[in-house]
Amino acid sequence: MERITGPYRGYFIAAYAVPQESRFAGHAWICTDKPETIRDAHRVEQVSSVGVYADQERAVQAAEYQARFIIDGLDPNWEPFTNPGFLVSR
Repeated sequence: MERITGPYRGYFIAAYAVPQESRFAGHAWICTDKPETIRDAHRVEQVSSVGVYADQERAVQAAEYQARFIIDGLDPNWEPFTNPGFLVSR
């Protein structure tokens, strides 16, 4: 299972689950730009879930939680949203 969420404080989270025996571990990449797919993600940080879980959804959620915790300690990344021409105003 893979999921891309965000922006959260200007960052995107590309999270995925990895099987470990009969359970799943979650991993997430913190990105400054929204990736099209997990494989396209250019990460600035990588985090993992604290434990392993019975299902993929829970593992991904745990990795996303860890990523948001790390992002809370980073400076906000508002650049993609404040570049001239990025947002059209009327």
